[in-house]
Order: sequence, then structure tokens, then C-alpha cells
Amino acid sequence: MQDVMKEISKESDTREPKLTTNDAGTMTVVRAKAMSIFPEFYNRAKFHWPVTLASRIGHIGSTSMTSIQELRDNQDNISLARDERKLVILDKKLRKPVEIPSRQSEMMKLLESEEKPLLINLPLPSGDVFKHNVYVRPSDTDMLHHVNQATWLQYCMDSAATGATKGYFQNFKIDPLALPVLKVQVVYSQEGFPGDVLSVSCWEDKERDDSLFFEITNTGAGKTCVSCCIKFGKEVL
Repeated sequence: MQDVMKEISKESDTREPKLTTNDAGTMTVVRAKAMSIFPEFYNRAKFHWPVTLASRIGHIGSTSMTSIQELRDNQDNISLARDERKLVILDKKLRKPVEIPSRQSEMMKLLESEEKPLLINLPLPSGDVFKHNVYVRPSDTDMLHHVNQATWLQYCMDSAATGATKGYFQNFKIDPLALPVLKVQVVYSQEGFPGDVLSVSCWEDKERDDSLFFEITNTGAGKTCVSCCIKFGKEVL
């Protein structure tokens, strides 16, 4: 299941619209994402399966935009998965948002398909929390030299699997990696770099027995890097 999530995330990276500026000192990063993998994906998945991944522009803001990717079955056009992410332009040196150039913003607004921006609100750790540390390796990073957005999800899934196999959770008695992932919500707040020591917290919500929540903090800076919620299906793959 972990490989499926990473492949969809990586494929979306190659298809999403790119924000560019005349300033070589900027970069585009993922600020938040909401990904849904529908039951039809798991029911139909097979080798040499003809599918289409379409991408479009959602909401356009002053320093960000929403990119939406959707995976559909070529035979009947049924939606199999949907990935919505908020992209932000950052100054490479200051690591702060900069405005989208007016000309590019005007051009993209002609293609804007959704009025509302992507908003994700996730809870803070509560109750019994399973914690463990992760050391960021160079292989965890991407071309921007920071932890790749898909790798943060891998940290979360590894934490869920470790906690479950140690019998820490009430609702997940088996390894969550054996279950289908139905929905993922992530907010990326801080970057991670090689050598960083991260604390990964994972906990359950008694009112949502199908979900696990995560918070990843930088132990050196004491700041939250990532908040995440993963919803799982009930049937083992």
C-alpha cells in the first residue's frame, strides 16, 4: 500500500502545473494535499490497465495555486483516485512565499476551475500517542535538497506499521500497510534536511476508528514539520 501511495504522489508531481517566475531564486513546493483513492481502484487494479491521469488548475491565489489530478479508467471514465494540492512559490534563500507574477496569474485564471482554495485543519496530538525518531538521510531528499513530500508520507506509514505491530493501537490490530488507504490529508509546514532528527507522533481518534493521525516535529528546532491524517479501509488487500 505504501508503494501505491508513493507512485500516485510521484506521478502527480510530473503532471501538475508548474509555477515559474523570472527570478531563478524561487522554487515551487507543496504546502498541503488531499488525496482520495476510491474502492474502484482496488477492485479493478491489474497489470497493463489502461488509465488516464488528467491535471487541471483549481484556485489561484496571490502566492499559491491549487493543482488537481484525477486518475480515470479509460473504459468507462470512472474516477479511481483524486489528488488535490496547494502549491506555493518560495524564495530559495529566505524560504518565504513570493507573489505569482501578474502576467502568469492572469493567464492561469483563464483556466481556473474551482473557486475555493484547499483548506485542511488537522487536530493536535491527544490521548495515548506512539512516538519514535527518524534520522533524515540524503536519499530522503529531492532535487530541492529537502525531504520529498512523498517521503513524509512514508515516515507516517512506517510509524503506523511500527505502532500496530507493537500492539499500541486499539483499532489497528494488524499492520496498516496491509489495508487499503482511502484518504490522505497532509499539511507541510516546515522543511526537513539531511541530518535532521525528526520525532514522529501517531495516535488514534476514538470517534474515527478507521483513521490514524500524525505529527512530525524537528527535535532540534522544536517546530512542527508535517501534520497528517490517513483513513484506511477495513478489508485486507
